[in-house]
Amino acid sequence: MNAKELFHNQKFKSAFIFVLAFTMVFFLFNVFVIGGSNFISQVDSLVSPLAGGIACWLLARLLAHKNLTHVERRVYRWIMVGLILWVVADAIWAVYVILLNVDMPYPSWADFFWLSGYPFFYFALLLRIRSFGTPLRRGERWFFGATVSAVLLMTFLFIMPPIVRDYDSGRLLESVLNLTFPLADLFLLVLILVIVFALEKESRALSWQIFAAGVVAFSVSNLLFSYISWQGLYYPDGQANFLSTLVDFAYNILYFALGFAFYSLHLLLSTRTEIPISGPITLERQSVPNMNFAVFTDRQNRIMSVSENLLAFLKIADQSSIRGKRVGAVLGVKAHEMDQIFLEMAEIEFVSDRKVTIRDPEGRGVDAWLTAFPTRDLNHAYTGANLVLRICLDASSNIPTMSRESLILAQNILNRAGVLKKEKDQIRIATLQAYFIAKMEQTYRLVSSESSPRIAAAMEMSCQKIAQENGWPINFRGGKITIPESVQPGMLECAIPALIAQVRESAVRVVGEDLLRKEYRKLDRSIDETLDVEILDSMGLRK
Repeated sequence: MNAKELFHNQKFKSAFIFVLAFTMVFFLFNVFVIGGSNFISQVDSLVSPLAGGIACWLLARLLAHKNLTHVERRVYRWIMVGLILWVVADAIWAVYVILLNVDMPYPSWADFFWLSGYPFFYFALLLRIRSFGTPLRRGERWFFGATVSAVLLMTFLFIMPPIVRDYDSGRLLESVLNLTFPLADLFLLVLILVIVFALEKESRALSWQIFAAGVVAFSVSNLLFSYISWQGLYYPDGQANFLSTLVDFAYNILYFALGFAFYSLHLLLSTRTEIPISGPITLERQSVPNMNFAVFTDRQNRIMSVSENLLAFLKIADQSSIRGKRVGAVLGVKAHEMDQIFLEMAEIEFVSDRKVTIRDPEGRGVDAWLTAFPTRDLNHAYTGANLVLRICLDASSNIPTMSRESLILAQNILNRAGVLKKEKDQIRIATLQAYFIAKMEQTYRLVSSESSPRIAAAMEMSCQKIAQENGWPINFRGGKITIPESVQPGMLECAIPALIAQVRESAVRVVGEDLLRKEYRKLDRSIDETLDVEILDSMGLRK
C-alpha cells in the first residue's frame, strides 16, 4: 500500500477524523479559555503527558512490527528514548501545576529532561538522513534554504535580541536555557525538513510529513515560550491570554502528530503490497543448437556420406541418392558460399562455427552453424573434409539423433575447433547475465515501492558510477539494464558480483535485511531449468 491508497483505508480515515476533531475542539477550548485560566492551564498540563504516553505506546507497537526495516527500527528506538524523556518532563510539569498547584520553577528538573531528549532525536533524524543516499534537487535546495533562512531570521530578529539585551547575571542559568532551547529547536526543525524534502513521494513520506508538522508546531511553541516567558507574558498574574494558550496548544500538537504518524506507518506496514516477479528467469537465446549433423566429402568436395539423422531431416531415402553431389546443392547453400568455406578450410586448416542457412524439404531457411576439418593422406595431400552442422530443432521434432560412432566423431571435431568450450562459456555468461538483470531489476522495483523511485534512482546512480569507474559498459536507467553484446565475458564475470554486492548493500539500508532476503528467495524460486544454478552458486550470487 502506498500513501495515496492509505487515504482509502477505513481505519486511517477514522483515526484522521478523530484526531482532527479532537484538535479543533482542543483549539477552541484554549482560544476561548473555557473554564477559566487555572482550569485551562491544568487541562493543558494534563493533556501533554497523556498524549505523550499514548504516542509512546503507538511507537512501541510500531517497533514490534515485522515489516519495519533494520534502519527504521534503529531510528525509532532513538526517537522512543527522546520521547520518553520529554514525557517525563511533561509529567513533572503536570505535578507542579495540578497536584502542587504552584508555579513551575525555572530552571527545573523538567528542563533537564527536555534538554536530554534532544540528542536522541538528533541521532534518529541524522541516521534517517544518512540512509537516503540521495541529495536534494536544485529546486528543493532553494526552497529548503529559503525556509531555513526565514526561521533563522525570525529567531535572531525577534527571539534572541530581547534575551541577549536583557541579560541578567543573576539569571545566568535561565538566560542560557532561553538561548539553548530556541537553538535546539531550530536544529531539530532543520533536520526534519531535510527528511521531508528528501522523502518526497516515498511510501513512508506521509508519516514523516505528519511528524514534521508536529515538530514545526513544537518548535514554534518553544520559540514563543522563550520570548513571552522572558517578557513576563506567559500567564501574567496567573491569567491566561492568547499567547499563553497558543503556546500550550501548539506544544500539544507535537504529541497528537507523533501518535498519528506512528499509527499511520503501522497501518501502511500492515498492508504491504507484494512486489511481483516479472517472469521466470530464463536464457533468452533465439538459437540454441540441439541437433548435430555430419557430412563427409571427397577431394572434389562432393558428398561421400552423411549421418542418418541428416537423411531424416532432408527426407532423403538413402545415401546413394546424394553420393557424389555437391554439399551446397544438397543442403541448399549457395555454391559460392560453400566454395569460400572449403577454400578457407584449406588455408587455415579448419572452419569454426560459421553461420550458414540451409534449406529444409519445404524450402524454408534454417540457421545452422558449420564446423569443418580437412582430411589428408600420409603425404599431407587433401583428401576431403569432415563437416558438422548444428541446428536448433523444436522439441516436437521426431528427427533421430546421430549414431554413437557419428556422435563421437562430431564431438571430437567440435572439441578440436573449440566450439564446445565456446558454447559452454556463452551459456555461462548468458546465465550470469540473465540472473544479474533479473536481480537488479527486482531490487529496483522493491526499493521503489518500499521507499521511492527517487531513492531507487540514487541506488542506480551508485551502480552506474561503479561501472563507469571500472570501464564496464553496463547502463542502468529507470529500472532497466542494458549490456552490449560485444562486452567481454571476463569483464562481465568481474562486474556482475561487484554490482550485485553494491545494490544489495544499498537496498539493505532502505528496506532491511529480512525483507530483501525474502524477495531474493522469491526471485530464486523463479529460476527455470534453462539456467545452471551451479554457475550462480559458484560465484555466490544467490546469497
